[in-house]
Amino acid sequence: VLLRPPGEEEFEPIVRSILERRNMVVSEFSLRYLLRRLPRRALSIEEISAKISALSFAESRPAGLGVIRDVLRDTKHSK
Repeated sequence: VLLRPPGEEEFEPIVRSILERRNMVVSEFSLRYLLRRLPRRALSIEEISAKISALSFAESRPAGLGVIRDVLRDTKHSK
């Protein structure tokens, strides 16, 4: 069975759900920033949200734009 990437109308609710399961609250601005930059693969979404959660917790920083930028930058450089 091949799964297709989520469509635009499905993507935001999926990302919101993943963030909520990790008890992360992000501003609408940060969510929009993240949505524009996330790969459309389910595993990537899970992996990046886990990294956001871990960095936020490790550094006692809110899961806001700064943490999101740091994770996306580090993820981009590690590939």
